[in-house]
Amino acid sequence: MLDLANIYGSSTYSLASVFSVWGLARVGGQKELQTVASEVLRGLVLANALVSPLKLTVGRQRPDGSNNFSFPSGHSANAFAMTAVLGRRYGWRVGVPLYVFTAAVPVARIHHRRHFFSDVVAGSALGTIAGFAVTRPEQERPLAWMPVYTRAGWGVRAQWSY
Repeated sequence: MLDLANIYGSSTYSLASVFSVWGLARVGGQKELQTVASEVLRGLVLANALVSPLKLTVGRQRPDGSNNFSFPSGHSANAFAMTAVLGRRYGWRVGVPLYVFTAAVPVARIHHRRHFFSDVVAGSALGTIAGFAVTRPEQERPLAWMPVYTRAGWGVRAQWSY
């Protein structure tokens, strides 16, 4: 279960699989699935846009000593971003089981000595915020966060609507 949780939260697997679903839905004309995959992709990109600069800035050493990118947990952020999008979109019947499964991701990261408790809490919070930020209807979204790319690199753009 913990190995599966590690895969679910991995940027490599989550981004690749969701992008693949989006592409297949687009080719197959599945508008609803394409819309959902697009929201999940936006949630993942935003979560990573929030997590990556913090990892570089904080520079906290992992419990296993492998590198200095422990805080916050990217796996936790990815898992909670995907779960927040899907749970918000499909309601509690989908959300509750997904959140139960997603809770295994932080447990797996701590168990495998890749993160401290505060790392996974911060990553989970950032992922949840990212997932909620990309799924709110426009008329309810006074503040929007979007990942942007320029020649200088990646950044996050905030937009306030009033």
